Amino acid sequence: MDNIRRCNVFISSPGNLSNEREIIENELKKMTHMGVEFNPIRWEKDLPTTSSHTPQELINTELLNKADILIGIFSTRFGSKTEHADSGTVEEIETFIVQNKPVILYFYSATVITTELTRDDMENLMKIQEFKKKYEKKNIYHIINNIDELKDAISRDIQYNLNNILSQPKEKNISQANKKTQSTKNNNKKRRTGTKPPTTPWYRDSIALRLNQYLKNKQIDFHYEGNITFHENLKFLTGTTSYTSSFEQKILEEARIEAFNSKYGHYNYAEDLRALFPNWGSQIFTKIINLKPTLFQTSNIVRILDIGGNDGSELYEIFDKTDNLKISVVDISNIAIDSGRTKYPQVEFIQSDMEAEYLNNVDLFDICLCLRSIQSRGVFSHDAIIQMCKHLKEDGIMLISIPNGYKHNEKIERGLYDHRSCLFLRTKPQELALKIERKLIDYGFCQTGIETIDTEIMVWGKRGTND
Repeated sequence: MDNIRRCNVFISSPGNLSNEREIIENELKKMTHMGVEFNPIRWEKDLPTTSSHTPQELINTELLNKADILIGIFSTRFGSKTEHADSGTVEEIETFIVQNKPVILYFYSATVITTELTRDDMENLMKIQEFKKKYEKKNIYHIINNIDELKDAISRDIQYNLNNILSQPKEKNISQANKKTQSTKNNNKKRRTGTKPPTTPWYRDSIALRLNQYLKNKQIDFHYEGNITFHENLKFLTGTTSYTSSFEQKILEEARIEAFNSKYGHYNYAEDLRALFPNWGSQIFTKIINLKPTLFQTSNIVRILDIGGNDGSELYEIFDKTDNLKISVVDISNIAIDSGRTKYPQVEFIQSDMEAEYLNNVDLFDICLCLRSIQSRGVFSHDAIIQMCKHLKEDGIMLISIPNGYKHNEKIERGLYDHRSCLFLRTKPQELALKIERKLIDYGFCQTGIETIDTEIMVWGKRGTND
């Protein structure tokens, strides 16, 4: 047995295909190819049990990292949304793709789908079609009609991908578990020789983990799910404790504020990607001027609303040479707000989350900004955009941005950081930007667009006529 090598194969699918997962596992166990032993990995059989992580976190860290090949299959269900993807199956597949490991996908053809479709069925099928279209040019999936075709395809595709793996240099053939062990040995060697281990970047700090720690300290037996919004979590919490519903809401709101205070209350802008690109503010200002050239050419006061603006410092990077401004900043962190009130007493600061009714009976704003905040943990972006729309003039400008990278040890890592896979998802900022632009179009913005600058991806919209 010593000369037999092992290939770990992760089997991924929505929950309605348990029979197919069983068939794939049995086919893998029967297969022999070039002296390789195939080890199927399935979350329902191999996932460790613990209360310290969500199931998807454990799948990513304990199962995906050990796998060499992923086999995924879809029929009529797309799967449940997770914290970082439209479904758990999609998160598993795209984690593999980001790691440049082989992915084999199968989709049942429409001929096996029932004609008695509910609205939920239609939504699932639309999501599956969108996902197929996203990867139709990547040659990672095959259409099948039945189980026999699935079995034939598995044998063919596993052999092809295995040949590619075995053709790589030996040091690349070791399993993820061995890589992890080797990495640990290297780290231990560095420590023994006196090399200082790298510091943990700020972006790895998880809001969801901080929320759960706060609830645990309050002896609240509730686990905050990072894959759903704050208000969805509140619905699940309601009625699960001996407290009144109003007190349950108060506790969860306090947990949220404490989590954002911990991560962003004393935010170090020197560790921000913007520190490497000092012209980021002028890039945003230029976009605003291009959208409305006459905005700052009159003596009129220009009203600016900044959502998730922390202590207001970012506004003075953008509008540092502009007068006649009246600024309001909304942020959930009371620590950041207290700091802002000290630094900028002329600015109105409001503590609130961005989905709430944070302003009433005020003059409308010329510009509404939400810079690198709307993607934050638990935010329901649709409600946040609705609140911003309420306070924008009929010819006003809305500009929302998504982070497109991070700075750590003077290096740039592009994408959005995924706390579950501990990877940078390079296409995620653009995907979020597209969703936001579609929402602006839905809400009646006549001019919209997306533009990438050094530090982030801007999504902008202007109300009024196309002039």
